[in-house]
Amino acid sequence: MNPAMSARSWAVTAVGSLLLTGASTAAVTPWASAEGANPTVASSEAVATLQRASQAARSQPYSGTQFLSAWTRGATTSVVVNVIHVPGRGSLVQVPATADGVGASILESDSGPSAADGPAGLDGSPAVLPGLDAEPLALLQRNYDVSMAPAGSCAGRPASVVEVRRRGVDASLAGRFWVDQRTGLVLRREVFDTQGRTVRASAFGTVDTDAVPTMSGKLPPTSAKASGESLSAGRLNAMRSTGWTAPDRLGADLELYDTRATGAGRNQTLHLSYSDGLSTLSLFEQRGRLDAAAVRGWRRERIGAADVFVNDTLPQRVAWAGNGTVYTMVADAPGEMIDAVVAALPHEPEPARGVLARMRHGLVRVGSWLNPFG
Repeated sequence: MNPAMSARSWAVTAVGSLLLTGASTAAVTPWASAEGANPTVASSEAVATLQRASQAARSQPYSGTQFLSAWTRGATTSVVVNVIHVPGRGSLVQVPATADGVGASILESDSGPSAADGPAGLDGSPAVLPGLDAEPLALLQRNYDVSMAPAGSCAGRPASVVEVRRRGVDASLAGRFWVDQRTGLVLRREVFDTQGRTVRASAFGTVDTDAVPTMSGKLPPTSAKASGESLSAGRLNAMRSTGWTAPDRLGADLELYDTRATGAGRNQTLHLSYSDGLSTLSLFEQRGRLDAAAVRGWRRERIGAADVFVNDTLPQRVAWAGNGTVYTMVADAPGEMIDAVVAALPHEPEPARGVLARMRHGLVRVGSWLNPFG
């Protein structure tokens, strides 16, 4: 095991190793549909629905089974997880064992190091209690048109459907959220690329919101919601002056909303969180050169002029080197957005070989796969 990987990182990596041997895409068929829906209600109701969902992700007890799927150039990845949420305690996520691999469990606390100093993310780390999600919701409203669509259902429960559309002539559909009318819990989520293809989807197959579940047996270590010390704008600018990249924006819409640092000297890692309100990615920077052995088993791919290594897990991970820096991107985002980010950052035609600068595998919170408002 990479010594830089925490127990939480190992658990998430174990989840990733099961993706291709877990549920098939066909397992997602129980999802209800609101196909052909057109916006019918002003966006203020849609924003209020999403705000309610953000609150429910913390305050609503629930247990159930979720299907998670992602479609990329390299693979279609799907997994089934069991999840239990106890308000004030956290969420226990369990990946059942399969014939080809062991299962994995992770306990994500409702409180932690990031609870006082980071904005809540619609799709990524870090998060704040309780439901202080003004920044990502503001990004969502700034970058997309949000509106209500005709009601639908998921897991046998009536749901309000919120549609997220791109601004422009085509007003193409970028995402949909099914929000439980009774509890406000997000029951289903879909994200689409600009070609109308589904690139990310998650949904409850079964869910119980009437009883407070219990977490029994031996529990895994509690995970932190964000890694490292939060950086002030002044300190971040000082790091930029010494060669750290840390752009304020990636592509047209992704904005930097949280910055953290771990370690010191050659082992220092910068953790940058970006979002456009719908998609989120974490970018990790570390000085040094990338040894291909560190990404053994990852798929090698050409993105524009860059040679990168790709791990088709949930979320997808991409690593490459450029200008003496190793970049590791962990993204819950469409492929076209990932491509734009790689193209915008420094890269080398061929991966540098030599001494491995310890590359930390940045991982967004498991809860972000299960509920974009967690």
